[in-house]
Amino acid sequence: MEQYYQQQQEILEQQQATAEEQLETSKGIWGTLKDLLSYINPFSENFFVYKLIDLLINALKSLFIPSDNYLSTYFDDLLNWFSDRLGFLAYPLELILDVLDRIVNINFSEPIIQIPNFVEPSTNEIIISSRTYNLNDLLENNTFKVCHDVYFILVDAVIIFGLVNLLKHKIEEVFTK
Repeated sequence: MEQYYQQQQEILEQQQATAEEQLETSKGIWGTLKDLLSYINPFSENFFVYKLIDLLINALKSLFIPSDNYLSTYFDDLLNWFSDRLGFLAYPLELILDVLDRIVNINFSEPIIQIPNFVEPSTNEIIISSRTYNLNDLLENNTFKVCHDVYFILVDAVIIFGLVNLLKHKIEEVFTK
C-alpha cells in the first residue's frame, strides 16, 4: 500500500513539473507577443519609430559633432608634426603650451607648480633641474597671508561695486528711456 502511495506521489510530482513547464512556456510566448506588440504600440516607449528616430539622431550627431577627444588629439598631432619638421624651433612653442596647460590644470586646493628640467637639446645637459613649488607655502608667512586676504577683500569690493554700478545704469536706462 505504501508503494502505491509513493507511485501516486511521483505521478503527481511529474504532473506538477509538466504543468509548471507549460506555464513557463506560455509565459515566454505571451512575453514575446507582448514585446512584439510594444514595438507597434505608439504609446509604448519601445515603439519602433522612437527607436528609429533615436538611431537617426545619433547618426546625424556622429556626422557633424566630433568626438570628445577629437580636438586634443588634433592639436597633439599638429604639435608633433611641427616638432618633427621644425626641430628646435618648435621647442619654445612646446614649452609655452606645456606651461599654459599646467596653469590651466592647476589644483586650487593644493596649487602646486611643477617646473620641469630645462635641458640643452644638443648635449642633453640639465640647465635647470626640476622643482615643485606649493603656492600655499607663501601663506604660512603672516605678512603674505594678510596681503592675500586684503587682496580678496579688494577684489570682492570691486566686483560688488561694478555690479551695483551696472544695476544703477540699467535701472536708469529702463525708467528714463
